[in-house]
Amino acid sequence: MKNNRVRAVSLLFAVGIVVAGSSRSIAAPEPEEALQLVQDVWTLVNTQYVDSTFNKKDWQAIGTKYLVKTKYREKAQAYKAVRQMLKELNDPYTQFLDPTEYSQRQASLANTITGVGMTTEDPLGKPSIVISVVEGSPAEAAGVQPEDLIVAVDGKKVKSMAEGKVTQAIRGPIGTSVVLTIQRQGKTIKIPIVRRQINFPTVRSIYKEQENIGYIRLSQFGNNAAKEMGAAIQSLEAKHPRAYVLDLRGNPGGRVDIAAEIAAQWMGTTVLTVIRDRKGGCEINFQSLAATQCQLMTEGQALTNKPLVVLVNGSSASASEMLAGSLQDNHRAIVLGEKTFGKGVVQSVYSLGHGAALTLTTDSYLTPKGRNIHKIGIQPDEKLALKPAEAKALFRTQKKLATAEDRQYVRAISWLDGN
Repeated sequence: MKNNRVRAVSLLFAVGIVVAGSSRSIAAPEPEEALQLVQDVWTLVNTQYVDSTFNKKDWQAIGTKYLVKTKYREKAQAYKAVRQMLKELNDPYTQFLDPTEYSQRQASLANTITGVGMTTEDPLGKPSIVISVVEGSPAEAAGVQPEDLIVAVDGKKVKSMAEGKVTQAIRGPIGTSVVLTIQRQGKTIKIPIVRRQINFPTVRSIYKEQENIGYIRLSQFGNNAAKEMGAAIQSLEAKHPRAYVLDLRGNPGGRVDIAAEIAAQWMGTTVLTVIRDRKGGCEINFQSLAATQCQLMTEGQALTNKPLVVLVNGSSASASEMLAGSLQDNHRAIVLGEKTFGKGVVQSVYSLGHGAALTLTTDSYLTPKGRNIHKIGIQPDEKLALKPAEAKALFRTQKKLATAEDRQYVRAISWLDGN
């Protein structure tokens, strides 16, 4: 079952370290092409998966089960088989992405979406809730407001849509229209909106004059996050704040190389994280790290050395935990809030050709002091939990963040005051 068709080069990207494969052009008939796709995925798992026991599953037997030539007449059957095969690993982070899903993943990291310019919460079987509206977006121009309830998209009821389909239905090609049926304060409103490319900012910064504090909220480690973070710090430094609060609450992660750039902006040259493959080293995906004992170093000069408090919660994950753990281990910041999510594994992304891709768990990571946080999380230096209803009200519109109604932020200011 050896495969030479998927060639890969390592680079830092996505929810962890991404390995982008070269797209291949296959002139074979679709059945052969479909089987090759299944074989490529099986081989990548067999050679690169972080756990050599495959989570105590017989991967050879699984290969025998799925690598049957007569099973696949078209790619759709191969897609279904790959998903079933990966499900046997019982790893929520190892996923097959069809061309549409992969394109959306890439757009999300680039923070450029073709849509209307808003974020939503999409509970299954219920109306979607508008969380925020991007300034200057078509949604804002059309009058969409935070806390609006979306009950239908182009006449199709949201309650009947499968997971993830609400967002897909709202997005679409530039220049096309979508009609949102919205409920607001007991009234039903139909709002037509023309889609266009939306640039979602990942960094929001405020100078809190009364407290003389620079507040920075980072929503994810997307492609532009380091540039936006650097600009935010420099802009706030011009106002001479006495300290900073960095808000990573709800940040699901993103590109690890971006996390390293942001860490350097706060700490200069230091260790962000320690990468380990299934052999306990880093030679499979990260030969370049061998000279540093598999330590991923940051590079550069810190933009500020002022006191820093980092806010985290149970939805701070992956690259967020890398950054918080490094700031904590390097004694650069106090971490305050709730135990983080606990995602201590790294995914590599492999292109499978024709727009499809595989996100595969290939490595684990430790904090600079060697702490394993997988399924454990980062423990705050000071724990302060919010009640579920309190957290929901706080993060639903985000207008209350960094105000007197945000108890974790208030405690951060109190800590900076020496109380």
